[in-house]
Amino acid sequence: MASNPTKTGINPLQKPSSVSRPTPVMAVSFYVRLVRHGETDANVRRVVESHTPTPLNEVGRRQADALGAAWRAEGVSFHRVLSSDTTRAMETCQRALAAAGRPAPQPQPEPMLRERDVGQMAGLTYDEARRRWGDSQEADHCPAGSELPAAARLRAGRFFDRLVDELAAEGCDGAEVAVFSHAGLLHFLLQQLQQQHRLQLSAALLPAGELHFCHNTGQTRLHVRRGSDGELAISCEFLHRDDHLTGDLAPTVYLMPSLGKIPRDSVGVDKPFEECMAGDA
Repeated sequence: MASNPTKTGINPLQKPSSVSRPTPVMAVSFYVRLVRHGETDANVRRVVESHTPTPLNEVGRRQADALGAAWRAEGVSFHRVLSSDTTRAMETCQRALAAAGRPAPQPQPEPMLRERDVGQMAGLTYDEARRRWGDSQEADHCPAGSELPAAARLRAGRFFDRLVDELAAEGCDGAEVAVFSHAGLLHFLLQQLQQQHRLQLSAALLPAGELHFCHNTGQTRLHVRRGSDGELAISCEFLHRDDHLTGDLAPTVYLMPSLGKIPRDSVGVDKPFEECMAGDA
C-alpha cells in the first residue's frame, strides 16, 4: 500500500528540495606591503591634514626615492598597487615605484585608504585641536560630522577584506600588493586585523612597548593566508620598517598614539618603557 503523505509528511511524487550549500571559498596566500606617505610641511608643523591635498616636501620626496631604491635592491615586484587618492600618498607611490626601476601596474586611487575625516580639526595644529575637542577619540569629543575612530577602523577592515576577495578571485597565489596610505588609517587597519583576524604582533616588533605610529615611508609586510574554509591567518614579517632612511633622513623618535614622542635611542633593556614616556610632550 502506498504511503500516505499526510501521515509521513513526505510526498513521493514531489521532487526533493535542493539543499543549500555554502559558497566555495578560494584558498589564497599573498603578501601586503603597507606604506605611509612621505613627509609634508604639515607633518613638520604638526598640523592635522586629514583629507587636505598637501604635497610632499623636499624631505618627503627624498624619503620616497629612498624607499624605491631599497625596493630595487630587494628585487621586489608588485601584482597590484593601491594608494589613497590624496596628493601626498599618490606622490609617494609614484616616486617610490619610479625609483624602484621595475615594471609595475598602474597605481589604483582608492578613497577607502584616505586618512580619517576629522572635519573642522583639519588645518589646525594638534595642540589647537586638543584644546578645542580634547582627546577626539570619543563621540562626545569629535567635531560634528567627523568620522569616529571606530568607523575608520571598520572602513580599513572592509578595504582589507575586499582586497582578499579580489586577489583570491584573480588567482594570484604568492603575489605581493603595495598599499599606500596614512599613519592614522594604517594604525586603525592593524588594530582591526588584531581584533577581527587575530593578527599577533610579537614584542620584538614593538620596540616602543606598544603599537606606535608609522614614520613617513615606513613599511609593514603582512603574509595573508586564507583557507578553503574562509578563515584568514595573518602574520607580520616586519612592522613600520624604515631602515631605508639613513643619514639625515633617519628617524630619531617613535610617535605614539598619544602623539607623544619617544627617543629611539632611549628604548632598551636598561630603561623601561614607562620611564621613556615620563615627561614626554
